[in-house]
Formats: sequence, C-alpha cells, structure tokens
Amino acid sequence: MATFSDLALDKVGEYTLTATSSVLTGTTSPLIVIPGPAAQLAVTTEPAGIVAAGSSFGLTVSAEDIFGNLATTFNGSVTVMLANNAGGGALGGETTVTAVQGIAFFANLSINTAGTGYTIQVISSGLISAMAGPVNVTPPATRLA
Repeated sequence: MATFSDLALDKVGEYTLTATSSVLTGTTSPLIVIPGPAAQLAVTTEPAGIVAAGSSFGLTVSAEDIFGNLATTFNGSVTVMLANNAGGGALGGETTVTAVQGIAFFANLSINTAGTGYTIQVISSGLISAMAGPVNVTPPATRLA
C-alpha cells in the first residue's frame, strides 16, 4: 500500500487520479473540487479608464476563495468607495450592492469632479479588499459648438 499525504487540488473542477507501478494501475472515482468560503474580493471588470464628470460607469466584483476560485456561496454586501480622491470628487450611484452567487455588479456609478488618478476600493466585511482604477475624470461637456 502506498499513501500520499501531501496531495492538494486548488482549482474547482472534476478530477480523477491515476496511480501506476511497474505492473499495476489504479484510478480513483471522480473527485469533485468545490470552491471554499469567500476570503477575498477581486475586480473582474474594471471601470473605463476615462469618464466624463457625472457620467455613469460600472464595475464587476467577484468574491473568491483563497485559491482564486469564485466563491459561489457568497451572497453578502459589497461596498465601493473612493480610495484616491484625485480631484476632491464624490462617488455617486448605488455604492453598496448584494453579491449573487459570488458576483457583485455595480452599475451607474459616477464621479462628479474632474481629476486624474481616482481609485476605487471594494470592501466587504471579513474579506480582503480589492482596488479598481485608476479612473481619469474629464470635465463634462457644457455646450455644443
């Protein structure tokens, strides 16, 4: 009998393991690896790099386990806030949403003041936060010429 005590699978999926020796081969039944509990946030869709002041933009955030797998059982609140407030603006729109199966989608966010290098921090209680950006905000158009 051979024992392997240090094997680990860190990505979600279905696996079979095969062991061979000079004359024998054995294969395990399928092993199903599911994600662990949420441990960290990741920005999966960044906002546009340049937006006009007051114009809406969005971003998507995923809750992940410690191995970077989508934590599909996470349905908690996720909040965005300005981390680097480059131009003294305010972040508008719905800044707290509830994740559904590990995904939080923020739509219709806006920054009301022009500035270069705004960054957005994403937080949720008990999870490692994430950063989005930079976002450069241009002055809004005021008239047609």
